[in-house]
Amino acid sequence: MEAVRKQHKMKKLICLRIHLFAMMRENMGGVTVNTNRKDFIIDRIPMQFSEGPFWGNGVIGTVMYVKDNELIFSVDHVNIWELREELPDQPKADFQTILNHQQEFLHGDRNYVEDTDIFHRGHGRTKLPGLGVSLPLRSTVKSFSSSLNLKEAYADIELTLADGSEVPLIVYVDSNVNILFIDVKGGHASDAKMRALGWDYESPRLSVLKNWNYPPCKEKHDTDTFAMLQEYSEDGIAVLAARQEKVGDTLRVAVSMNAGKVQDEESMLTQGLILAKNYMEDSKKYFYAHKADWKNYYAGFDVHVPNERLQEAFDTEMYKLYCNERSTSVPVTLQGVWNSNERMPAWYGDLHNDLNVEACYWAAFRTGNANLARPYVEYYTAAARRLEERAYKLFGVEDAIHIPIMMAPNGYGAASEWCFWNSILGPELFVATDFCWFYEYTQDRDTLKTKILPFLKKVANLYIGIAEEDSDGFLHIPFTCSPEFFAEGTMLMQRDATFTISVLHYLMDKIKKYGELFGEDTGKWTEFGERLTPVTTDDTGFPLFPGIDLPESHRHFCHMFPIFPLCTESHNVISNRSLDHVINLGFGEYAAFSFPYMSVMASRCGRGNMAETMLDLYC
Repeated sequence: MEAVRKQHKMKKLICLRIHLFAMMRENMGGVTVNTNRKDFIIDRIPMQFSEGPFWGNGVIGTVMYVKDNELIFSVDHVNIWELREELPDQPKADFQTILNHQQEFLHGDRNYVEDTDIFHRGHGRTKLPGLGVSLPLRSTVKSFSSSLNLKEAYADIELTLADGSEVPLIVYVDSNVNILFIDVKGGHASDAKMRALGWDYESPRLSVLKNWNYPPCKEKHDTDTFAMLQEYSEDGIAVLAARQEKVGDTLRVAVSMNAGKVQDEESMLTQGLILAKNYMEDSKKYFYAHKADWKNYYAGFDVHVPNERLQEAFDTEMYKLYCNERSTSVPVTLQGVWNSNERMPAWYGDLHNDLNVEACYWAAFRTGNANLARPYVEYYTAAARRLEERAYKLFGVEDAIHIPIMMAPNGYGAASEWCFWNSILGPELFVATDFCWFYEYTQDRDTLKTKILPFLKKVANLYIGIAEEDSDGFLHIPFTCSPEFFAEGTMLMQRDATFTISVLHYLMDKIKKYGELFGEDTGKWTEFGERLTPVTTDDTGFPLFPGIDLPESHRHFCHMFPIFPLCTESHNVISNRSLDHVINLGFGEYAAFSFPYMSVMASRCGRGNMAETMLDLYC
């Protein structure tokens, strides 16, 4: 019996460590693929955005929902941004001044920190809503069923209307070209006609766009085509162009989407309509290539879990991963490719540089899809000049990089450039950790030499420039945080957060290792690592800060970074004490992501039962 128990425990642990056991299985040049991937089912009426089936190809994304007597398809494009800000490009206070007025800064004193709520006073940088298309229905929807084929990324959808009629559809976003394809069959198709949707400036959720004096949308349509042209920012325009045709009892619609400069309006419209026309004429060939691309993606990994709910969760997340991440697209924003056509994106829809951006790529790295993270490296290194400007203006350190938590394209802060969230330390450490992971999983030495290593050095230079020597002889980092822990209504900020110090030691080791690959003198990084205060531990394991233990349930576990994602600690007393302390505080403040994150922590420490419990709660 003891042998059986041990075997069962080991099987459970191995099966739950999904992030470690995703692997390619080569077999005579081919790959074994999980052919039992279940469809993603929605069997209730999606009455608002985010409740319906969803599709994406890394550039455009669509979510379907029901509104009144219409089917709405939001169509988002990753390049639709407002990139202006009408505030001076200078922080209210530099870092040294903030250190001398910490309480004023923490409480939002406008003499020391900028306000994020500038949108009703002027322009602020933010992702903008998507556009949409609408399919009018004869009567209200009484039942809704969607079966999303995760293997081939298309959905079979069936509606039952109040008049008793049924409306069957097939919907997908093409994996290779920017087309949303909709196929409506049956009697409803005979009188159905789709139309494009622009931004409703009278909606309270979009009133800020009216304040910015965006011009009204321009709708164009004729017998077989329709289009919506929506100008934004100073010279940006989103162009939705579509073709629809009726063949017997079928309505077929191909919707293209692009975003660019106003001066390219006509060419984008023409190209969009041509693409839609070509797609309609050769839809079978395009759909075959679409399915082949998804098949090729799934052929890169093969994970089987003897737990039905967990397998379904894993498969759904891997579907979402490829909807959002492509090797030639852009990094994943806070809402991914799914921003509503009817409201401003939550939290500005930004590139959110903490766990929100970092965790997007863990699954890509762990499943052999590291190349999907390439735009992350390319995008941020391309923005390095602006990130260096930020480091100099805010911290007075040259040849250094500081990254805002809320980032718009090109390294500028989303919302307001110098608001509280964009003026604190830490975001660059999340990004730098992911950059190390990218090299470790790709072994791409050229990218390491030309992009990653120079970036890591500039992140390190920021902390070398602000480090303070104390009487203990060690260097300390002032005014750090353990994201996102609050105390008495403000972010808890102290020196030497475990998160900060552990990542800096990790980076010094990596920079030294990478520099030696290219024959560089690594003495600077070795010296800083030796002089930097060590990571503090105590009876609870890893504290938030030296002398400050985690006092209550919390959704982030950044003080346990050494366990994961740094992976420098695992099967030891300190790691297990940390897990025990966190669990003993309960789950009251957990977010959904906290449970699988904790499961990863537990699995790294060999605690299979705890890992299973966390995943069970998550499912």
